[in-house]
Order: sequence, then structure tokens, then C-alpha cells
Amino acid sequence: MTAENDITREILDSIGEGVFTVDKHLKITFFNRGAESITGFNRNEVIGKFCKHVCNSESCMEKCPIAHVLENGDSIYGYESQMLHKNGAQIPVKLNSSVLYNGDNTPIGGVISFADLSDYGTMISLDRESQFYGIVAHNKMMHEIF
Repeated sequence: MTAENDITREILDSIGEGVFTVDKHLKITFFNRGAESITGFNRNEVIGKFCKHVCNSESCMEKCPIAHVLENGDSIYGYESQMLHKNGAQIPVKLNSSVLYNGDNTPIGGVISFADLSDYGTMISLDRESQFYGIVAHNKMMHEIF
């Protein structure tokens, strides 16, 4: 593996969103730490498996976003769906999907990024509680003044 590949892997592993890649046959070829955290699966468990067996989403069976992307070449942004966590819990996600090209601009698979929306409402309410007309504070006395 080259130094550039190592840096790319470190970058992808440092973000909170889940990112995984698939080959043309929809088998997982890369799975970042964010994907591990959101799904509960370790990358070693999923590499080489069909993505539909990992995501376990209704979308996988009806209108698979990555299959659509690979067939049509169109990217998908902000697609809301659900994934099944390894423990069986449903996880609401928002995902993006695009064709993955090699250096010769030949399609070699796809890339999927996704964000867990489970705590989204909590984050918004926390944000509203800690600010007043753009002034942000975390001090209890300031919250009382707000």
C-alpha cells in the first residue's frame, strides 16, 4: 500500500459518517470506522460480503441506491432510508451514493456515505437550548438570562 493510500484511509477513518465501497458485483471492498460505529459491524466481518446483507434495508430489496447508481451513472444525494444495526435496531440514515472510477475513468464500483439520523432531534434541541440570537453559552446562569 502506498503512502497516499494510507493517508486516504486515515482521512476516511477520521470522519464520523459511514463510508463504504463496493465492487461492480455489490460486494463490500472498504468499510470505514464511521460505518463500523453506526452499523455495529467490524470491517473484517463485512469485506467481501454483499452490501445488502450488511445494510439489511428495505431499500436494498426494492430500489437499491447503489445498484441504481451503477446502472444509470447518476449520483444520489440525501436519500433517507433505514439500516439494521448488528444488534437488530433500526437506524434512520441519510445517504449519498456515487459511481467509483479508477484512474482511467472506468467504473469499478460505487461509494456510499451515510449519516446516522437517530440523534438528530437531540442535537437540534441541545443547540436551541444553548443559544440566544446567535450567542452560544453552556453556562447555566447564561441560559437563565437567555
